[in-house]
Amino acid sequence: MHAVEIPLTRLPRIIFGPRRDPLGWLEALAREGDLVHVRYPTAPVYYAFHPDIIRECLSTKHSSFHKGRGIQRARLVLGFSTLTLEGAEHVERRRALQPLFRRERLMEYPDAITARACETGAHWRDGETIDLAGEMSHLALAIAAEVFLGLRLEDDEITEAYHALSEVVNMFGVLMLPWGDNLVRLPLPAIKRFYAARETLRGLAHRAYLEQQIEWGSALQNDGGCPAHSSGNSTAAGEHDARERVTDELVTLLIAGHETTALMLTWAIYLLSQHPAVLLQARNEIETRLKLENLSGETTARLPYLRAVITETLRMYPPVWGLGRRAVEDVMLGDEHIPKGAFVTMSPWIVHRDARFFPSPYSYCPDRWENYNPPPYAYTPFSGGPRRCIGEGFALMEGALILATLLPRWNFELVSPIPDVKPGFTLRPRTPITMRVTRCK
Repeated sequence: MHAVEIPLTRLPRIIFGPRRDPLGWLEALAREGDLVHVRYPTAPVYYAFHPDIIRECLSTKHSSFHKGRGIQRARLVLGFSTLTLEGAEHVERRRALQPLFRRERLMEYPDAITARACETGAHWRDGETIDLAGEMSHLALAIAAEVFLGLRLEDDEITEAYHALSEVVNMFGVLMLPWGDNLVRLPLPAIKRFYAARETLRGLAHRAYLEQQIEWGSALQNDGGCPAHSSGNSTAAGEHDARERVTDELVTLLIAGHETTALMLTWAIYLLSQHPAVLLQARNEIETRLKLENLSGETTARLPYLRAVITETLRMYPPVWGLGRRAVEDVMLGDEHIPKGAFVTMSPWIVHRDARFFPSPYSYCPDRWENYNPPPYAYTPFSGGPRRCIGEGFALMEGALILATLLPRWNFELVSPIPDVKPGFTLRPRTPITMRVTRCK
């Protein structure tokens, strides 16, 4: 599979530009071919739209690639964490985090998840309108703080952390710009708010480090190879380094662990509100199961249709809509030579909506997953290969438990216009999704 080369002179005729409409830009490029090469002045960029090429980049030839420029700039927020480290440092850090996501540990979380979901529903009044994305973000944030940081935050603390997270996530879009790392040095009001928000989140993580027993934190105590934390050999410096390493991970878990789940729930409830038959089938399955047992981590495995609802939601609205890699050596992708320093861009948004791999791709159809397995790497809502999201199992369990808690109790009626997407660091709604909630009879 050779790349189709798009000269710069053609780009204005393809689309106005990637900054104005990044998804439209990718859709236009995908119509050109499965592997498209644009020779930008700064570096060549290859756009991969076929699962075979994506598999090579993320899995079989992953050692030839590092993450793209944007995620490295995210170190300004995430520090030197599992998400931003490369090579052996990434492997060691990921191994330290693994205890949080082992199956037996996941079984400890359902009570906290369902309790918080019940509290969220208890705050709603019959017939009121809610900002769906905001409500799901508050809920997912409360759960992430309790599960990962060991902090049961009060409502005002959740609100403060939510606003801080919003400031930080919004600034990721600036960091992705060509000169984003320079822009965030300017003394602008928005930049000052960003740094204040970053300190709020790191303050929460520091509090968790001091107050809680972080069982995997000891694995980071002697992680001296990280260039971010070389402060000398004194005991005080060593303690400072350990705290900063754990803080980096906790902030990453707080952001990544809440953002993906919140968006998954937002888009799932929105889609269910537009497809009453799907909602009825999911609700019937949940109520049948609840007659037999209480909700638990094991319950979600016995709710196959609800899992299909989540799977289909992530197909249509993958929170991470773009994946980037940078070649650290010359490498072949398909039949194309990718030079060292070139960038490869992949997009679950594009491949998930490709009719070759998903018939009727623009139709919301959870039933498609009953007897269908897409080609490898045609479905990548959690990326793939050695850097596949470590929290995938937790996110799927959490989403299923929250939906199983809310759907039997509440109806959701869309009262705002049909939402458009806003592709930034994640795939958020462009405008608030306003829902009228009414109690189920």
